[in-house]
Amino acid sequence: MKIKNLVLVILMLIAALGCGSTRDKPKQFVCLDRSELKTLIKNYELTIPEKWCSFYGTHNELVHSPINIKPSMENYGPCYVYVLALDIENYKSKNVDDALQIHIKGWKERGNNKLEYESEFHPIYGKYYLMKYANTFGDQIQYKLKALFNYNNQSYVINYSATDKDFDNYLPQVIQMITTFKIIETP
Repeated sequence: MKIKNLVLVILMLIAALGCGSTRDKPKQFVCLDRSELKTLIKNYELTIPEKWCSFYGTHNELVHSPINIKPSMENYGPCYVYVLALDIENYKSKNVDDALQIHIKGWKERGNNKLEYESEFHPIYGKYYLMKYANTFGDQIQYKLKALFNYNNQSYVINYSATDKDFDNYLPQVIQMITTFKIIETP
């Protein structure tokens, strides 16, 4: 019995130590040096405006935000851009039109019926969709814009979120970022 308990304790220690990440976690809300970005962004390129800052946000996602809107835990959400290309079923589809239908269905299932969308043309990937909606974040209206791409049956979403006072102000810069978007294919 003592040997079984000892083996069990050793296995639990190995499992506990194995589950702990040896990778350093990034500091959140600290502007990164632009030279670091190329090593951090593996599956896409995006030209970030000069007066914007890139940092790790709440969920350790790489986020881009105007420098004059200081990123912090307290004001996370006023204005930012990030890119998603998740390896999950909702991000797999035959083409961008099917991808749009999957996203619309997801919004409706969550009770969001006020989604506006329109198709646009990207210089590399052709047709993509801009989807816009609003929600309330505390006492502020938060606008969301998502640029939905589909490449090789994988959806890529550039997410832009800003308060009602900032949304239109930064929208031209975000649209410019979207036009510079380029997927990096990995072997």
